[in-house]
Amino acid sequence: MKNIIKNFNKLSIAVIGDVMLDIFTCGISERLSPEAPVPVIRIIKKDYCAGGAGNVAENLASLGIKSSLFGVIGDDIEGEKLCSKLKEKNIETFLVKDSSRPTTVKERFVANQQQLLRVDTENTDLISNTNNEIFLEKLCSLMEQKCIDAVIFSDYKKGVLSTNTVQKLVDCANKNGIISALDPKPGSLSKIYNLSILKPNRSEAFSLAGMKDDPFAEKEKREELLLQAALKISAEYSPRYLVISLSADGLAILENGKLNIIPTSAKEVFDVSGAGDTLMASMTCALAAGGCIMDAAIIGNIASGIAVGKRGTSCVSCNEILDAL
Repeated sequence: MKNIIKNFNKLSIAVIGDVMLDIFTCGISERLSPEAPVPVIRIIKKDYCAGGAGNVAENLASLGIKSSLFGVIGDDIEGEKLCSKLKEKNIETFLVKDSSRPTTVKERFVANQQQLLRVDTENTDLISNTNNEIFLEKLCSLMEQKCIDAVIFSDYKKGVLSTNTVQKLVDCANKNGIISALDPKPGSLSKIYNLSILKPNRSEAFSLAGMKDDPFAEKEKREELLLQAALKISAEYSPRYLVISLSADGLAILENGKLNIIPTSAKEVFDVSGAGDTLMASMTCALAAGGCIMDAAIIGNIASGIAVGKRGTSCVSCNEILDAL
């Protein structure tokens, strides 16, 4: 397994999806406002970092992978700030500027280490057909020339990914022996077929299967329900590998009609922000580096376990994973 990780620096992986700028506005609150029953925050600092698909690309870069990022930003200061943060991490960007929509921004206001408010700036309408064609042409060209080893679809329901575009890219990937990976969101990209990796969480899995979960059932019953949902998803959407994240319970991998459960490796949880991005990035890397799906899931599980032990949307390095192994 260590040899798989040592091969990460030979990989090139593309990410396409909803890029966003995360802003953490941090300060101190010592009183309530006289104008309304809300805290008054005295700002100490502002931290900027790439979120959404940008965080997936940063996770790849942190693992030593040559990563490229495809998405849409606004023609605004926030878009420039996002590009600057990505450039610092040596991520190759193919970000189309669209003056008709703002750069997606999530600003969190934190006082006394407690998040008080999040303000989102976004346009969730689907992007234009012209921009879709730009992404299709560029990514298919990279796949046909074998310039990338995998493509990750990062969907946050902000309008960049459509079912039609993603399916065409998956078909192109399969034709050229390229790995494709998707973490689906309910109500978005719900019918994508023949992916290399389909990674829903438990609730998303039941949504894909068109089934109802029973959170109050006994453990054996819950496992049986999950297996039924997994088998239904596999039969309908035909992913090469179906991996279901179970939060604190780890991961479930469907193999030969059975679910193999990998318990979580997290020792201490400070912040779960971005842990799913870390899992998807590291798991895809491991599969592209020649690992089997169980190797990939174990490596991804360890990486996400490290990530939740850090504050904020933190990335994980190969050395941290090797130390954990």
